[in-house]
Formats: sequence, structure tokens, C-alpha cells
Amino acid sequence: MQWQIPIGLQIIPAGIIGLGVLTVPESVRWLVKKGRYDEAWKSLSWIRGSDGPEVQQEMDEIRAGVDLELQASEGFTLMELFKPRYFKLCCIAFIMFMFQQSTGATACKFLDSKIAHMSLC
Repeated sequence: MQWQIPIGLQIIPAGIIGLGVLTVPESVRWLVKKGRYDEAWKSLSWIRGSDGPEVQQEMDEIRAGVDLELQASEGFTLMELFKPRYFKLCCIAFIMFMFQQSTGATACKFLDSKIAHMSLC
């Protein structure tokens, strides 16, 4: 019963937030990336509270940014990560993450408050 009450109390705000997420419109960038420009414009206008020239300028910047991203990633496949140049970099990153986890820093982070409390007593 000790742990059930705190868990139960945490479920209430999580449920409210979970239901609230359903009312939030989609990301403007995501809508532009999917080619749904009218919905993106409505969403951006709703977020900014107007549809003035500065909002139009922001929409143009978002469209230009998405177009630039699509051009930069055109033709990319996951198999490119297994080419010798990128495979070496991926292995280095994986090894660094593995060493970070093996140091115990994450465990210490979670136990910091308990250690501090014990040292004060």
C-alpha cells in the first residue's frame, strides 16, 4: 500500500495531460513536410494568434527550411551507416555510450538524494 498511493496520485495528472495532448494541433513543420500546407497555415495562425505578414514570413521560413532538409537528406538510406567511413563513427559513438553507462554515473544520479540524506544524518 505504501507505493500504491504515490503511483495512483501520479496517474491522475498523467491522464489529464494525456487527454490534453489530443487537443493540440499537429506540428507546423510536420504538416509542411507532409505537404499539408493549408492545415499548416491554420495551425501556425492559431499558435501565433494572427495571420499577419510576420506569420506569413515565418511560414515561408518553415517551408524553406523543410525544403532544405529534404534536399540534404535526399537519397539517404540506413545502409549508408554501414559504409566503412560512417560505420567507424557509429562504432565509436556506441562504445562511448557503453562506457558511459558502465561507469555507474546513471546509478549515482538516481541515488544522489539518498546519499545526500544519509550523509546529513
